[in-house]
Amino acid sequence: MGYDLSVSRARDPLIVITVFLAIALVMVVLRLRARRLRGSAFGFDDGFMLAAMVKAYFAWLSTYSVLVSGVGRRQAQLHPASQVDQFRLLKVYSHLALVSSAELMDS
Repeated sequence: MGYDLSVSRARDPLIVITVFLAIALVMVVLRLRARRLRGSAFGFDDGFMLAAMVKAYFAWLSTYSVLVSGVGRRQAQLHPASQVDQFRLLKVYSHLALVSSAELMDS
């Protein structure tokens, strides 16, 4: 079940992440264009930049999916199926946070 984004607590984070994603995309395009105009080869730093853009896009996608599932609304306003979806997403995100923090502690 999806919710509209009329609630400001659900809409505002999506606006912020969308604006920053658009700014990052413009910067990446300008950097790649500058590389082409100078005749520079595609370096490993450009690969990291493109990988970061892919990661940023998936972060936007996950934020959108979480907000549409009902995050930012009062629990009494939520449909019970949405609450189950939120708990599933919470389980996935907490697992990802645990794995990423374990990798940081290991290095």
